[in-house]
Amino acid sequence: MISGTCSAETLTSPLIDANLTGGCVTMQEYTTPISQLVRCSSCKKYKEASEFSKNRSRKNGLQNQCNMCHRKPNYFLIVFVDIFMKTWGSNYDILTYLENKIRQSKENLIEYFKIYRKVHRLEIYAQIKEWQQSNPSKVRAYGNIRRARKLEARIVDKFTDLEIFERDNWICSICHKKVNKRLKRPNLLSPSLDHVVPLAKGGDHSRQNVALAHLSCNVKKRHGTVVQQQRLF
Repeated sequence: MISGTCSAETLTSPLIDANLTGGCVTMQEYTTPISQLVRCSSCKKYKEASEFSKNRSRKNGLQNQCNMCHRKPNYFLIVFVDIFMKTWGSNYDILTYLENKIRQSKENLIEYFKIYRKVHRLEIYAQIKEWQQSNPSKVRAYGNIRRARKLEARIVDKFTDLEIFERDNWICSICHKKVNKRLKRPNLLSPSLDHVVPLAKGGDHSRQNVALAHLSCNVKKRHGTVVQQQRLF
């Protein structure tokens, strides 16, 4: 029950502002019924849902603070920094303090992950193997990039062998015959990625310098070059 003296019009109005003033509920014109209004946890006022930001973690899908209260500065933090600077400002730099805290937290995280990797070594290894089996094209791409960097190639582009195979329409660039996409290594007729100018002879790991070739054709070529080789793109 509301304490104080309130008019009958105030209590029986279907559209009201539920902000208490002097113990009474004051009437105010609204286009939204009170059942659809949302109460702000800071200013304790009922407002329309459009004045609140979205938050999926809450039941009503809105923040508990209205946009007006949410944008207000944090006076507690301002006062704390002011007191901190007045007390230690002459002898201590707040930026140095924060940098030390950040560095300490990073060191703690690094130490934590080292211990975690030792304890869960077998689980991590199993997850890596599972990912490698489900993404063979990406694994080969990483291997090619690593090999190109090791041989100090000038240009190292990121691409998968499937991109090159589709570009060349599954035709070998050395013997110019069709390549069976269903075959896999170590089958000699399986598809492989060939560098037109070998990496060992200063070739680049780029889309312009790679082509599709049978594994057998690629092995026969080795570090040499084929004059008749065409890049089918």
